Amino acid sequence: MKVLLMSVPYTTEERYGKTIKKLVGPSLLPPLGLAYIAAVIRKMEDVDVRILDTAIENMDMTDIKEFLEKNRFDLIGISMMTPMYGKFLKLIKQIKPITKETPILVGGPHASILPVETLKENPEVDYTVFGEGEAIMPDLILHLQGKKKIEDVEGIAYRQGNDIKLNKPKKLIENLDTLPFPALDLLPIKKYIPAPSTYRRLPTLHMIASRGCPFYCTYCSAQSIFGRVHRAYSPKRMMDELEWIIDKYGAKDIFFLDDLFTKDKEWVHAVCDEILKRGIHKKICWSCSTRVSMVDYEMLKKMKKAGCWQIHFGVESGSQRLLNLIKKGITLEQSKNAMKICRKAGIQTRAYFMLGLPTETREESLQTIRFAKDIDPDYVKYSLTTPYPGTELFDIIKKEGNLKTESWELYKTMGGLGEDSERPYTPKGRTSKELNELQKRAHKEFFLRPKIILRFLFNIRSFDELKVYAKGALALLNI
Repeated sequence: MKVLLMSVPYTTEERYGKTIKKLVGPSLLPPLGLAYIAAVIRKMEDVDVRILDTAIENMDMTDIKEFLEKNRFDLIGISMMTPMYGKFLKLIKQIKPITKETPILVGGPHASILPVETLKENPEVDYTVFGEGEAIMPDLILHLQGKKKIEDVEGIAYRQGNDIKLNKPKKLIENLDTLPFPALDLLPIKKYIPAPSTYRRLPTLHMIASRGCPFYCTYCSAQSIFGRVHRAYSPKRMMDELEWIIDKYGAKDIFFLDDLFTKDKEWVHAVCDEILKRGIHKKICWSCSTRVSMVDYEMLKKMKKAGCWQIHFGVESGSQRLLNLIKKGITLEQSKNAMKICRKAGIQTRAYFMLGLPTETREESLQTIRFAKDIDPDYVKYSLTTPYPGTELFDIIKKEGNLKTESWELYKTMGGLGEDSERPYTPKGRTSKELNELQKRAHKEFFLRPKIILRFLFNIRSFDELKVYAKGALALLNI
């Protein structure tokens, strides 16, 4: 049986907007989710699996059609996020006449949250997967091999005649250590280069060390897929995979994609101890993401010693009222303190903010812009608030009747910078144009300060990096 796992052809510009493309270049990350699923599938008997990352291969619809005409598969799985929906519609209509009787399934965040709706809206799709694909896909393949009844395949929705059936969800994977290493060999791994300010050395690769988030931020849908129980690899299993990536792919920089890397401080200390014990810190540097309320100076010192150079934080707003409104569960003082103690420990910081939150006034938007400069992280990114399905924010705004449309094709970018098209949501009394201009202003005011320019110049490590930052500065001046 031949299985193809593929992504939607969604470029950096489509993902983040034209200005971000100018600032960072064609920045794309490997589809680790597909790599983990592929690793599980290829352990099955008589199953061959391939991954086609259409974005990194710069494939258009014609290229994809030619590929599928030359290569026949028994199952095609497509991973899709809500902002990709417009491109997904074009893709599915293009490939269905070619694939003919080949079953097509859709997974990823959008299908996990709306499994039945995705089938109803797309007659070309045969199955949707909701939950962790590594646990679900093998059972679906067994069904297609005639070894398992369809009603016994948990975590899927499917067509049965004119009806759509929704099976019960699959339990989350309790022990992540049981998962094999991701099938990175099925990806053109050397082609992936993230944004310049997110790595120090090349080659840089990515890992996932934990899943699940126990918090209740109204704008986040992660718990719809990975649950609220935080699960992590054991430090030993995590370091085994890290050493494998270093030895096999020559990685010199690692970014951990977890939402909450420092959720368990004892685990963080154990991970750092394992890195130091094995001497991994002499081979790589690394970065991660967490909450401003989940760091302390002693832990940060250990992380720095073990090779951590940058931490990403979701600060979101400079208004405590708005932080409370979106149930962020942090204070402005915690954000300020996190930046302070990271700098003291010698770790760079990257802060993410949202503009256009529900009920946000223009003055509160300006307050957020001022707050970012006040707490002074090394980097910032401002996104425009988008109510994604599966979030409390989406349900609230939909109930209020303040969504401009329910067409997913309006969800074009991931908070893209400087886009002039209408967005699915703006707070009452605000306009997309105003928020777009504030977003541009926020980035300009932060990055074009003399202290930031000097900080960047001081941290430049190569002529190539100097060219990238010079190009970014010119792009900022012209937005």
